[in-house]
Amino acid sequence: MGTVYVTFTLLCDWQGVPPVYRLYVDDELLTERTYRFKNTELTLGERMPLNISAGVHYMRIVNVYPERGTFKVANFKVNGKARDYREHDCRFVLNSDDLKV
Repeated sequence: MGTVYVTFTLLCDWQGVPPVYRLYVDDELLTERTYRFKNTELTLGERMPLNISAGVHYMRIVNVYPERGTFKVANFKVNGKARDYREHDCRFVLNSDDLKV
């Protein structure tokens, strides 16, 4: 186990009432927030310190009210280095080298 920093940009296409999302890593709820930003003016950057082991992990963005908008993850990074985040199955992989922060 070790600490890594996961960062990403969260984009949302919405109008009207702001949508609400929940952020999970490996089925653990990390936060629930209301997305109040217009992407044309400002994007939301998330930075999460995780005490985690190497291997396959899953980060899910759950839209609490799907009718209010859609979310997209962009610029996914681990410890400042670009990484693949498979949005279709919410998967990302941490290597043992990632844990040496």
